[in-house]
Amino acid sequence: TSSIGSMALRFATTILPITAFGAALTQAFTSGREAELTLVKLDASLTATGNTVGKTSQQLVEMADALAEGTRFDNTGILQAMQILLTFDNVQGDVFESAIRHAQNLSEKFGMDLSSAARLLGRALQEPGDGLLALSGRIGTLNPELVKNIQNLNDQGRAAEAQAEIIKLLDGRMKDFAVTVGESAPASFKR
Repeated sequence: TSSIGSMALRFATTILPITAFGAALTQAFTSGREAELTLVKLDASLTATGNTVGKTSQQLVEMADALAEGTRFDNTGILQAMQILLTFDNVQGDVFESAIRHAQNLSEKFGMDLSSAARLLGRALQEPGDGLLALSGRIGTLNPELVKNIQNLNDQGRAAEAQAEIIKLLDGRMKDFAVTVGESAPASFKR
């Protein structure tokens, strides 16, 4: 029986670490492939939209890296959310970055996945009428006067001003929520 125990011990100390290493290697390979595919899709999205966002793929990657700092989101998830947001051609420049930041806030605060949060914000910024109604379902009742003002700005062709009002509203309701949670949550709570 001592030789059986000895064999079991050798098995546990030899085979199990190899198995664990193999699983870790498979996970790393899968994560690397997912990240690579995300970059390919990001480039394709930029091309398909005629780069209306006004940023290069490299700039978006750098933005995703910066937005991942201090939050529970990884840059691959942020880049995937950016792909969704790129489908909204009126969301450009600084508004694009604010929208991704607020998608993180929405996702963190309301338990949504990041891509769904980006879609919700993209719609609100693209089509303030219906989009704000959908957004209010998440963030709570909106001041009817503010909603009317935003819709009027958009109807008058002043989309940038309408978007600025929406971002200002989100800043007031959720400013840096994802960063606050990310900086205070233990590392084991990373997404």
